[in-house]
Amino acid sequence: MSEVKVNKLSPRSGTTVTIGDSGDTINIVGTLQNNGAAIPGDISSVVAGTGLSGGGTSGDVTLNVEAAQSGVTSLGTLTALTVNGNVSIDGGTVKLDGNYPSGSSNVALGNQALDDSLSGTGLNVAIGDQAMTKNTSGQENTAVGRLAMGCNTTGSYNAAFGTNTMQGNTEGEENTAFGMQSMNQNTTGDANSAVGSNALGNNTTGGNNTAVGKQALNANTTASDNTALGFCAMRCNTTGTRNVAVGCGALATNTTADCNVAVGRAALEVNTTGAKNTALGTGALGSNTTADDNTAIGRSALVLNTTGAENTAVGYNSLDANTTGACNTGLGVNALGGNTTAVRNTAVGRSAMLDNTTGTENTAVGDIALESNTTGSNNTAVGVSALYDNTTASNNSAFGKNALANNTTGASNVSVGYNSLVANTTASNNAAVGTNALKSNTTGASHTAVGVNALCTNTTGYNNTTVGNDALGKTTTGANNASIGYGALNSNTTGNGNIGIGAVSGAEGAMINITTESNRAIFGNSSVTNAYVKVAFTVTSDQRDKTNLGTVPHGLDFVNQLKPVSFQFKKSRNNDTPHGDMRYGFLAQDILALEGDNPIIIDNEFEDALKYKGEHLVPVLVNAIQELKAEIDELKKG
Repeated sequence: MSEVKVNKLSPRSGTTVTIGDSGDTINIVGTLQNNGAAIPGDISSVVAGTGLSGGGTSGDVTLNVEAAQSGVTSLGTLTALTVNGNVSIDGGTVKLDGNYPSGSSNVALGNQALDDSLSGTGLNVAIGDQAMTKNTSGQENTAVGRLAMGCNTTGSYNAAFGTNTMQGNTEGEENTAFGMQSMNQNTTGDANSAVGSNALGNNTTGGNNTAVGKQALNANTTASDNTALGFCAMRCNTTGTRNVAVGCGALATNTTADCNVAVGRAALEVNTTGAKNTALGTGALGSNTTADDNTAIGRSALVLNTTGAENTAVGYNSLDANTTGACNTGLGVNALGGNTTAVRNTAVGRSAMLDNTTGTENTAVGDIALESNTTGSNNTAVGVSALYDNTTASNNSAFGKNALANNTTGASNVSVGYNSLVANTTASNNAAVGTNALKSNTTGASHTAVGVNALCTNTTGYNNTTVGNDALGKTTTGANNASIGYGALNSNTTGNGNIGIGAVSGAEGAMINITTESNRAIFGNSSVTNAYVKVAFTVTSDQRDKTNLGTVPHGLDFVNQLKPVSFQFKKSRNNDTPHGDMRYGFLAQDILALEGDNPIIIDNEFEDALKYKGEHLVPVLVNAIQELKAEIDELKKG
């Protein structure tokens, strides 16, 4: 191999100078220049093994770096660069505009991205024109999008994705924003999460807020601890805190109110300053503005409520017409559905108190209980259909299925038991306790019926009082009757002013069977063997109370024909078994034969059960004694 050393080579213009032969290596020490400048033109050919490939008068040149090499320390300025394989950056920063930040382990892609970072700050990712451009000492932030976190200086641990997201943030930390202009105005607020265009867009210092949806919590400035999920949820909130809104438009106009919960489309949509409300369901409390302490669960529950406070509505359309009524409770579909301004009502059950408008202080528990009530107040209905037709009547109490179901304007009634007072319409001041008690009563007033089927057929009769199953059970129009005991006066229909005390008193043929008779008092039944009283009855006998005075036609002759007998009662007319003690007395048929057609001592009103009135025999005995004395006096004269 030859060695040529040339101090200066001066060929003529246009001359080709060839140095070396094929296979030779030419080493140039120094810089190869064109008259002191870079050599112009393209690489016309590339020798294998030099690390370059391609070339020619145009096209790309590929730089091949072997794996064993330390890497490329500087490439200068490239107009285009294609990398096939992995790029490893150890401790440096990827930057596109040439203005490298001072910190380490940062990624900055975009014009002026991370331009102002100080030495010692790192682990930031800024992608986009001017992303995190003013960051100084903030660390571990991620900003993707034009001007994302553009004003951040010292805030750390934030994530912003989208154009202008968290643009105004300076010192706020641990915030997350996804969506164009989400958290755009945030400055120092911490621990916020915003997902959606303009979500938390005006938040400045408020912390611990969560906004998911376009414009969710958009107007929020300094308020904290709010959660808004849905399009425009809590869109107008400014300083209201501790609110929860889930659904499109939920709490959309809330401004300064605190502690509200709205779940469902348009729930609490127009609420402004009303606080401590809970609305779950589409449109629930949708018209509420300033009222506090309401609870609405169900679609359209309390949907028209504006300023009515302390209401509770659970169920579809419950209290849906209420506007200013307060302290109402409606549980069930359509419960208190027509209520507008009435207060302190409680309705539990489907359509309970559905038509109530201004009636106050009513309680209805049961399916369609008090459904038709409009203005009636102070009513209590417990049971399916209880007080169903009541409209304007007040002060009624109904407990049991169908109790007082047809009552319309009757007031101050008490009904306890299935079907009790079920037919009552306009009658007032009745009390019925027991299944079917006063079941057929329509306009009869001032009854008291206690017991199953007590006064169950009464329609227009009034002022009856009965205690006992089936007592006065057949009375229809009878009035002023009183009975105590099972079946007492049970056969009475139209009789008035009767008293029956004891089981089946006045309701059996063996003793007396009251049907249409009036003003009778019956104590006990034919099974009674003894009657006791400490003193004798005191009987009224005032002359001023008597009329049609006359003489007693019977005397000594009548007495002489009496046939006293000893006897025991039979168990019944079909049973000759002796019943009770041995007694002295008379046979009613014997005395009746002596009295003739107009008996006084014997009561034959009920011919199947003749009765002896012993007090009427006393005057006859007096006459007999007087006649006997007169005879004795005559004998003494002789």
